[in-house]
Amino acid sequence: MDFLSGIVYHLNSEDIYSSFIPVGQTAPVPKAPWEGIYNATAFGPLCAQSKNRSHWDIVMETSGKKILRRLGLWDYMQGEDCLNLNIYVPVEALLERKSNSKPLSVMFFIHGGSYKTNGGRFYPGEWLASAGQVIVITVNYRLGVLGFLSTEDASARGNYGLLDQILALKWVKDNIAAFGGNSSDVTIFGNSAGGACVGLHLISPMSRGLFSKAIAQSGSPIGEWAVQRRPRMHVERLARKLKCPNVNDSEIILECLRKIDPEQIIDKSEDATLEDSLMLQFAPVADGEFLLKHPTTMLQQEGSLSPVPVMVGVTRDELEVWMTKSYQDKDPSSIPFTKDLLRKYLLHLVRKDFMSGIAADVLLHAVYTEYVYRHGTTSHHKKRRQQQQKMSNGTVPYHENPTSVLPDIRTLGKIISDIDLKAPSVKLVNLLTLHPSVSVYMYEFDYASTDDVIANKYVALNVNVETCIQDLKSLTKETNQKVLLAACKYLFPKEKEKKSNTLGSYHESELYYIFGFPHMNLSNALRLPQDKEVSDIMIQLWSDFAKHGNPTPERKDEDNMVKNFTWRQYTEDEDCFATLGLQPFVARSYESERMTFWNHFVPLFTEYPILISSNHTKATPLGECSLTYIGLISFIGWLSSIVCLGLLLHLCSCKMFKNFGVFGKIPIPV
Repeated sequence: MDFLSGIVYHLNSEDIYSSFIPVGQTAPVPKAPWEGIYNATAFGPLCAQSKNRSHWDIVMETSGKKILRRLGLWDYMQGEDCLNLNIYVPVEALLERKSNSKPLSVMFFIHGGSYKTNGGRFYPGEWLASAGQVIVITVNYRLGVLGFLSTEDASARGNYGLLDQILALKWVKDNIAAFGGNSSDVTIFGNSAGGACVGLHLISPMSRGLFSKAIAQSGSPIGEWAVQRRPRMHVERLARKLKCPNVNDSEIILECLRKIDPEQIIDKSEDATLEDSLMLQFAPVADGEFLLKHPTTMLQQEGSLSPVPVMVGVTRDELEVWMTKSYQDKDPSSIPFTKDLLRKYLLHLVRKDFMSGIAADVLLHAVYTEYVYRHGTTSHHKKRRQQQQKMSNGTVPYHENPTSVLPDIRTLGKIISDIDLKAPSVKLVNLLTLHPSVSVYMYEFDYASTDDVIANKYVALNVNVETCIQDLKSLTKETNQKVLLAACKYLFPKEKEKKSNTLGSYHESELYYIFGFPHMNLSNALRLPQDKEVSDIMIQLWSDFAKHGNPTPERKDEDNMVKNFTWRQYTEDEDCFATLGLQPFVARSYESERMTFWNHFVPLFTEYPILISSNHTKATPLGECSLTYIGLISFIGWLSSIVCLGLLLHLCSCKMFKNFGVFGKIPIPV
């Protein structure tokens, strides 16, 4: 495919907007109109963010080959004047834009990055635009403390990053026709925090009429991390770190922040703890304007939702990448999953501030039981069955305990994925089905390439030493060539075997296929024929949804990359979802037991907490019975009621769904 740049577009100069922001606590304001021709053939600066991070980017080697490489963000220009759009238009539309050709559908991408890092430039849209025959737009928006600081009052309402996205959508509505685009046919799609942003735009009155379809990928607005419930606490904590004089007065705090260098503010705001819910201190808030109420409440209200088709989905392995990459020098299967390890993370990922101590302990045991004894890893069950077989044959002494074969560290990644991404996504699609005007599609991305440089623990044996040296130099700032050469030889000795994909279908991995990375002739990643095939499938599904509101409309066989597959809607009566990979298929009841556990059982611990009154301190007629014992007896009765109710619901669900594969991904004939 051919790609062009440098085309001159004639727009009204007053329509070209950027922003001017002193420290970030304002809505975007227009700059003075630009006079003459503006050179927009190069990427603009990233929005201000921590430079101590890195990101995967496509760069050109000295040999002229393109390579996917992880670069430190200090290599990129940053600034507060960062609100720019990257627009990718198919060549045919460029050449025919003055004719009477049909305007193209628009796909508007909102990047993720925990609301505090990333940028639109890292998602090149040229292949998606040309192959899908759509216009692709990627944008920047203000991040972290500059984009989401909120004092919970009129001084700084917050949500500035979301207002930036609205400004960009308005710009598209006013100007995309000049690029051959249809201003009434805009699909917003985003991943991770970007997916949560998509969900927030669905329920924001300020976003109404700015888009016609929506895709939320691996991010839901009702995840605990997606909306900050206590923004004031984090503002005051930041103000103390920066030694502001009065943390109780919002105006004094803002005046103090405006006098401090933004880079220093960002560095101090990065100092988060696990208690900060996935370390997202600065995130969207219910400000009464962009977001009227908490998303869960909004989604249950009639008329609160933009009436557009919606696609929601996750990847198979999601955040297991966190645990695997945290122990890079070790085989994940060698690191046992224990209750102590679970305790360290679990109570920081649920609303523990609404739970008593006894409820927290019971929840910990319930989660451990759910994932170890009921839903352990496949390898765990296989080994357990093998041990039990040996024991029955008398080949293994009885005292060898089969429970010694436990799920490994990846189980914790699965739990975190379920809490923060999968269960909220399933809850989102269920709430969306309450609105008859909304058609809903759900998916799980289930493909993992063996040629994925991001996922593989070691890259290919014939790794280019020059490339390795450049990577290390960029990441470590080391300049001594001998040191770099020695490090590369240590990292990639000839006898070291190439490892297969160790991360599976990890968080954000589907984006590389949607944006067509396998077709970009990278010298180190996604070069397999099946990688290109999956990319073709994903591009067709996403672009067809953008054009028709249906990912599998009727097509001629010669144009159809996804044959013998019809993606059925997710409804109240049929909870269908698509498993996407080399051979897409439709199944029912996505991970129903685990999703029910998080969406219906766990909330009982927060919505109906176990409380022990502090008034019961004197001796009671029970004599020797302690307060703890009384509480325990009460709790056992309470838990028994829940168990009975759970069994009843389970039996009902089995009867209702026994023909639909409620406990697994049973393909449905299409």
